[in-house]
This record gives sequence, C-alpha cells and structure tokens, in this order.
Amino acid sequence: MKNNISIACLLLMLINYSAKADSPLTSTDFYTAYSNIDIVNEAHKTQKFTDKIGDYLSSSGNSIDKKVAVVNALGWNMDGKNDAELFRRYLGKKYGIRNKLKVSMDDFTGDELLCLGYMTAMDDYFKPQDAIEIVEMALKRNPNSYTYNIITSLVKAQGMFDKSWCDVFKLTDAVGNNKSLTKDMKKEAIKIIFDYMNLYKDSCK
Repeated sequence: MKNNISIACLLLMLINYSAKADSPLTSTDFYTAYSNIDIVNEAHKTQKFTDKIGDYLSSSGNSIDKKVAVVNALGWNMDGKNDAELFRRYLGKKYGIRNKLKVSMDDFTGDELLCLGYMTAMDDYFKPQDAIEIVEMALKRNPNSYTYNIITSLVKAQGMFDKSWCDVFKLTDAVGNNKSLTKDMKKEAIKIIFDYMNLYKDSCK
C-alpha cells in the first residue's frame, strides 16, 4: 500500500513538473527567428550571461526585438539560473562608475529594464512576481512597442499559469489584436509565440 502511495505521489510530481516545463516562458522559443545573429546563437550555445551579452543588451544600436531574442536564447532551467543577477551586476558597474552614486533601476534604460525583467522570469519561472514588476516598469517607458507589450504579457501569463489558462490566452491575445502598437518584432518570431499561446484559447469556452 505504501509503495502504491509513493508511486502515485511521484506521478503527481512528474505531471506538475511537466506542466511547469510547458508554459508561456518555456515553450516560446522565438530566438530561432533570429538565428542569423551571431550573439543569439552564442547565447543559446553557452546558456550563460557574459559581459559581451551585457554590452549587446545595453547598446542603443541594437533593436529591442534582437535583445529579447538573446534573452530568450539564454533559456531556462528547472533548477533555476542566475543570468539576471549577473546582468544586474553588469548594470550596477556600468552606472555606478558613471554616476559614482548608488544605482537604482531608475538609472536603467527601458530596454535594459525589459531584458532584466524577462531574464529574471526565465531564471526562476516558478516565481515570476518580481519579474512582473520589472517588465511593467519597463513598459511604462515604451508603451507603444509591440515587443515590450508581448514580452510583458508572456511574463504576466506565466504568473497566471496556475490560476486561469483562459486569462493566459487573453493576455497575449490582447497584444496580438492591438493594431495601434509599433510592430518592432519579426513576423516569424510573433508566429512562434502565438503558435503556442493560441493553444490556450479553448480554455475560454
């Protein structure tokens, strides 16, 4: 009897972990739409933040969709990662040297905030609350950007994943239907995101 209970518990744990691994943040690998960019491929290969990646994410010469593609390529791990902490340290050094003052997130650019928030979510996708606050802060800097809105919706959808799959669908669907946004993301990347997110549509019936 005890063995049967143990097996049942193990199965429930496996089902729960499988569900967590199949979620808005872990199943939208849109970085593949940017495989022509060397640093995206490098991020996917190493799966680790480096100062080179920090330089890329902080450069005003790189578009925001390419930056979040790098973060997406860094990926996730069920046991957690520390890419966001490394990026935060990178930014602290960057702005601390410049300002010679204590650094706060108010010093970061909108792009840096969005990447930091997205990275925070990917590092610990079981607990996206902190990440939600950061991406929402970033969105206020650039509310008309499609990329800002879709990344914010993915992070917030992760937070709703255990509560309502219908709301998970609605979050990204609202962005997809918002014709006023500036489309600053590749069509192929958008398709990859919605090929997965639209699977939740039936939950609204």
